[in-house]
Amino acid sequence: MLRFTKMNGAGNDFVMIDNRAGEVRLQPEQIVRICDRHRGVGADGILLLEKGSNGADFRMRYYNRDGGEAEMCGNGARCFVRFASKIAHAPEKISFQTPAGLIRGELDGESVTLQMSEPKDLQLGLDLVDSRGVIISSAQSPAQFGYPENGFDSLSASTQQGAFLMQAELPDATSLALLAVRTSRVGENPIYVVGGRKLDRNFLSTLDLPADMRALLYLNRGDHFSRDLLLNPAGGGSDGTHPAEKFEPLINALRQSNQEMTLKIQWTSDQAD
Repeated sequence: MLRFTKMNGAGNDFVMIDNRAGEVRLQPEQIVRICDRHRGVGADGILLLEKGSNGADFRMRYYNRDGGEAEMCGNGARCFVRFASKIAHAPEKISFQTPAGLIRGELDGESVTLQMSEPKDLQLGLDLVDSRGVIISSAQSPAQFGYPENGFDSLSASTQQGAFLMQAELPDATSLALLAVRTSRVGENPIYVVGGRKLDRNFLSTLDLPADMRALLYLNRGDHFSRDLLLNPAGGGSDGTHPAEKFEPLINALRQSNQEMTLKIQWTSDQAD
């Protein structure tokens, strides 16, 4: 038996399911059947409330009535905040993960206010590069049209590997990005498609991690450790219990060895912490 709540937000109706236990795994055909207004419950979509990670209170999964999972739904997110308050006894202010980034919601009486993530912080525009290495289209920086792509030693070799880290030149700054290169063809000539994601706090918040795990990112700039360069998806580089300075020995050791390593961090004098 599937327990659910039906909610309405600004004209859209949703089936809300508490999945903090992780036991609900709906198939696309089941979602379509539930959302059918003649043979099912009837809804514009289904929202699952799940446990959050990386400092977020919850994770929201939203499925359209056609069975596909979507990044975000504004009206659904408003219902989600109220549903979390009723089912999980959440406080008035919560944060929750979505594929579109970390969303913050505040419940004030009958009203719900959302603080949305900006899509530009997540997805980098695609660049198209011809066989000579010349940029023929750049969604991120249109002014680069006709200029050579100097960020790669070999575009053809890059297509043979998976995603990789690289400094990306954005219109307003230089940022660390997770990129990939793939090949299409126009006639006999290859066209290289370069795209990826900017690595920032919003990217970290989209990672689907176990409940007892979190991911942080240190931007390796300058000659000395700086707490401002440690990105925490929950906001800020540290909190009162887990100060950023605790990571300094690990980061300094990594910078010296330039190799992957593991270091145990003791948060408090309590050995169980």
